[in-house]
Amino acid sequence: MIIGFQHDTLGDWIPIYPGALLDFTLDWSGWLEEGDSISVSAWVVPEGLTSSAPSSDDDSATVWLTGVTAGETYTVINQVTTAAGRVQLKPFRIVGRALQ
Repeated sequence: MIIGFQHDTLGDWIPIYPGALLDFTLDWSGWLEEGDSISVSAWVVPEGLTSSAPSSDDDSATVWLTGVTAGETYTVINQVTTAAGRVQLKPFRIVGRALQ
């Protein structure tokens, strides 16, 4: 579950304003099997966004993102591999909003 995100037929998304530098944490606990944990987390960040400080623990993954342009939509993907060898992807969209 991605807290603070909205959901539509294409998946999870969140509006962000240009100039923002925010951390995004994905909670994988609802997907992980009992006793399993995240061993590797990788982020696919589209051109235009800058990522930093990726990290993960047993059941969540975090990345910091900046560089949003108003009017642009970006799809960010987190791929995790678990200690048991399961691999899963979780995408979300960032929608650049203009300052009013």
